[in-house]
Amino acid sequence: MRPVVQPNISELSSITCLAEIQYPFQSMKTLALIFCTGLFATVSLFGNDDTKPHSVTPKDGFVPNEQVAIQLAVAVWTPIYGSENIERQKPYKTWLENGVWHVAGQLPKNMVGGVAMAEIQKSDAKIIRVSHSK
Repeated sequence: MRPVVQPNISELSSITCLAEIQYPFQSMKTLALIFCTGLFATVSLFGNDDTKPHSVTPKDGFVPNEQVAIQLAVAVWTPIYGSENIERQKPYKTWLENGVWHVAGQLPKNMVGGVAMAEIQKSDAKIIRVSHSK
């Protein structure tokens, strides 16, 4: 690498003289390499550390009981089927089978039609299925 020549201001008689100055970075490749190395180092030092999850899993799962299962099912059903329709299907039936909560609405006696149904995983609250019977 050539030594850097610092120009004397009095020697600069015109703009064309600036082209003769020796700069420490003789090519754009060198400058780009230095920039990328600095950027990589910054991201490596201050980037997110995804090696440790920041989540707590309740021992009874995220849906520990039928009340929580009903709340989740109603929250999912309401925008789909409408709050009045979902309210008419109370009381809801719930049962737990193989780690999955099954929640279903009920029709009043002598009423024909279908009810909203949902399947929700107990461990992580994943909505497995949402449907409406006929």
